[in-house]
Amino acid sequence: MKRIIVGVDGSPESTLAVKKAVELGKPFNAEIILIHVVNVNLIDILSKSMGENIQKIKAQLHVEGKKVLEHDKKIVESAGLPVKTIITDGVPCIDIIKKAKEENADLIILGSTGVHKAKGMLGSTAERCVRFSDISVLIVK
Repeated sequence: MKRIIVGVDGSPESTLAVKKAVELGKPFNAEIILIHVVNVNLIDILSKSMGENIQKIKAQLHVEGKKVLEHDKKIVESAGLPVKTIITDGVPCIDIIKKAKEENADLIILGSTGVHKAKGMLGSTAERCVRFSDISVLIVK
């Protein structure tokens, strides 16, 4: 196992996914790739409901995403593993799978639910990645 990609969003489950990537990657000195996708669908909804400028909302979501990536990057660095961070605009499931392929990842790790969780249900990003990815997906609870 050379590369593990982890979808991160700042949720507790996302942090568990990062820790699981470290645990699984450590014996192989695997590179951990952290990806945060700024959801374009969410930007559109927030813009319409709040009457805010799309660019302003996008900029704020990027600031928050960078904070999440920096937090999770420290977890990986403290384990002594190589780490790369990616922030992109898109649809989380589509972009996580796309980047996993581009980066030749051996595994995708996601939390069972994200910041928009519904209690007792598998998150939509996790569920879609399991369904549509050709790369193995590990869901962490």
